[in-house]
Order: sequence, then C-alpha cells, then structure tokens
Amino acid sequence: MEEWLISMERNYITPNIDTYDAIIQAWIDTGSLDGLLRAEEWAKRAFISASEGPTVSTAPQLQTLRPIMAAWTYCGRDRGSGRVKEWTNQLSTMSASNPSLAPDLDMLAAQVVSWRRYQVSIIEGAFQRGVSGEDESQLMKDAETVFSAARNCSTSLDEIISQSNFACVLDSKACTPMFSTAVGAWGGAARLALLPTSTTSPLTTTDAVREMIQVVRLFDAMKNKAMKLAKSIGKVYDEHTINCIGDVYSKVISQLHKIDSAFVKHRVGVDNFSYFGDGIADVEKMLREYEYQSRKHFAEGHQLSSASTITSIKLYRDVLCGCMRVTASHDYGHVIRLCTLIMDNMSWRNDHHRRGSANEEMDVTYVYADMASIAGKIVPNQHERMMILTRVYDNASQFFEQQNYSSSHGDNGFARVDRSSLIGAMRLAMGESELTESFIKRFEKRSKSRRSEGSQRV
Repeated sequence: MEEWLISMERNYITPNIDTYDAIIQAWIDTGSLDGLLRAEEWAKRAFISASEGPTVSTAPQLQTLRPIMAAWTYCGRDRGSGRVKEWTNQLSTMSASNPSLAPDLDMLAAQVVSWRRYQVSIIEGAFQRGVSGEDESQLMKDAETVFSAARNCSTSLDEIISQSNFACVLDSKACTPMFSTAVGAWGGAARLALLPTSTTSPLTTTDAVREMIQVVRLFDAMKNKAMKLAKSIGKVYDEHTINCIGDVYSKVISQLHKIDSAFVKHRVGVDNFSYFGDGIADVEKMLREYEYQSRKHFAEGHQLSSASTITSIKLYRDVLCGCMRVTASHDYGHVIRLCTLIMDNMSWRNDHHRRGSANEEMDVTYVYADMASIAGKIVPNQHERMMILTRVYDNASQFFEQQNYSSSHGDNGFARVDRSSLIGAMRLAMGESELTESFIKRFEKRSKSRRSEGSQRV
C-alpha cells in the first residue's frame, strides 16, 4: 500500500485522506519507535498533499493524528510529552485557517497523561533501587525526574483550564482522567519520597501531598465557575458531571491512603502519623461537596442510577480505607464524623431510590464492616465503642429487610447488607472485652426475631 501511495503522489494524483489514515495506523500497529516515526512522516505528507489539492475527501482531520498522539502519550519515553506538545501546537496553528483542526480536550489532556506515563516508567525502576538500597545517587536523580514530571502534569493542567471553556471541560469525558492523572502523578511522587534512601532529598512527601490537594482545589474552582456559568444560561448538567466530581474526589482520597500504606511500609518505627488524617478536613469537604451536588441533581428531577450508586459507594469505600490508617486516638472524633456522614448518605440514597427498578442490589456489607472495624481500632472507650457499633448496626438494618421480603416481592432497594457478616465484624471490633458476648448476643437475638417475622410474612 505504501508503494502504491508513493506512486500516486509521483503521478500528481491526490490520495484520499482515508488512504493516509490506513498507512498511519498500520505503522502505529507495529508497536515500535521506528513505526511511530514513520507514521509521523506519513501524517506530514498527508497535510502537504492536502495543501496542494484541498478537497473534502483529502482534507486532514483530527482523527488522522489520534493514533500518533495516543502512541506518544502512552509510550513512557521522555520525548513522548514533547512530541505531544509539538503536535498540539501545530494543530492550534493550522486551526487558524481550518477550525476543524483545533485540538479538542482529549488531545489537550494527552499532555497530562504523557507526563504521567513517563513518570510511571521512572518510578518502577526507582522503587527497585530504593528497596534494595543500591545506587542512592541515581535514586536522587529519579526523585527529581519524578517530581519534575508531576509539576509538568500540573502545569499542563493549568494551561488547559486557562485556555478552555469551563463548561466544556466539566462536560467532557476527558475531565475525570485529566485531573485524576495529575493527582496520581503527585501521589506517585509522594510515595517515592518515602523510600529510606530518599530521606536526604529536599523533595518531600508533604510537598507532594500539598500539590495534590492543589490539583483538587483547581478542579473545584473550575467546577464552581462552570456551574455558575451553566446556571446563568439555564443549562443543567447531566449525571456524568456528578459522577466526574465523585471520581476525582475518590482518586485523591485513594491516593492519600496509598501514601499512608507506603509510609507504614518504608518508615518503620514512625507511629501515629497519617497523611489521610492530616488532610481529613479536605476529605470531609470533598465528601460533603459530592453529596451536596448529588442531592441538588436529584432535587432537579433526576433519578439515582446504578452508575451514581457505584460512584458513591466507591467514594465511601475510599474514605473508609483512609480512616483505617488513622491510628492516633485523638483524631478518632474526625474519623467517626466521616463514618456518620456516610451512614446519613446511605440512608438518603435508600430513601430516594426508585423502588421496583430493575437494577440489581449492590452488596455493601463491606462498607458497614469497615465502619465496625474502624470503631474497634480507634475508639478506646469500650462503652463508647458499643454505642458507635450499635449506630452502625441500626443504620445497616434498613438494608436487611430487602434481603428476605422486599426483594422477593420485586421491590428492590439499591443495596443489601449481610447481617451475619456485620455481626461478625462487630464481634472482632469488640475484641477480648468481657462485654463482648453480652453485647453481641443482643444483635443475634434481633437477627432471630427478624427471620421469624420474615417467615411469617411469606
């Protein structure tokens, strides 16, 4: 095909753009750097050919360059981000005479992703060196490269937001991966800085966490401006936008507890500190903001879908995973407040779920089991612990009945909880206390009573 296309060009026959697209994709499919460079050559020839005999069928499109952009984005090479930037700039220049070539948000977001992919390739080797304790000077260089890549992710993100329409960014499917990628870049830098051989580096985990929180604040600022603009023109955001908010927040929170896990692993002997706990005020703010936007969306007449349920449960689970890493007893009030917020939100979702829907109930036993485990780990007073565990059980009980009566009558709720598993988690949370058996028996009796009532209904 390549020789045939060259022959067409020599005979002054302008090939169809689809022909160029096919050759470009073929070279990309080789998976080699040489193939990628050859694909670029053919893309350039396509633009030259179109400039000499422009028609609808020969005009280059964004689609022509997407395979090339994707290959450079995910190659993990140091030159990948540079090539992505160069192609983006060329498209922006050409769009002055051909607006259809203006890079869309997916292409702009590739700048962020390319820096992250390069960073990941460096982190993998750096962790191997750091764990073995070898070549500390190289590890220091790796740390500088990793932090530099994270900064470039943030810088690219700033540039994209400053040049884009806020409403379009929030609407786009590129929004979540774009912000989540920048968050992940700072999370990776934070974990690398925890390696024992990195202790002398001026690049610290605290700095990386601070920058990560700055990314979510940029997201919030963009989101607020976009929603204010939408309100002024009477636009209503769809569920995708609400889920985008939840997904970005979930990414930040999951990175915090991953950093705590790395902290425990690499900083042996350092107790009672948690990056999640240190940023718990930001976590609570994110959780409250997501729920506010969800309830506002529902109040505007929209239903709670299965996609919304999945997003919310993932966010709750990430919050609870972070809570489990908080070991300082003086922080337990903040942690229990987060658990209470989640229970309140679960109740609200259950109250406003559309009954009789075909959506399958989601098993959320682990959400309540996690809260029981947290109470057992962080609440020192046994009587207060029993009070919190009782609250967890009572909140979960709204999902018990749906297992034996409601679901059998086609009245599905959005979630279910296995009572026996929860009681088991509560027993573990009480530990070896002399109060454990008498406390747990109260709930086991409730369980037998409910089963009896259920069988009578049937």
